[in-house]
Amino acid sequence: MLDSVQQLTGQDAVFLYADTPDCPLQIATLVWLRLPETCRPVLP
Repeated sequence: MLDSVQQLTGQDAVFLYADTPDCPLQIATLVWLRLPETCRPVLP
């Protein structure tokens, strides 16, 4: 497991340093996808 540990990038380190209880740095993304009308669900 220790072989997979990697150093943080500068950008990741800045986010961790700047993230405080008074100023949380939370990032979220919402993706809304709409299938074409011609698509039908595949039933088992």
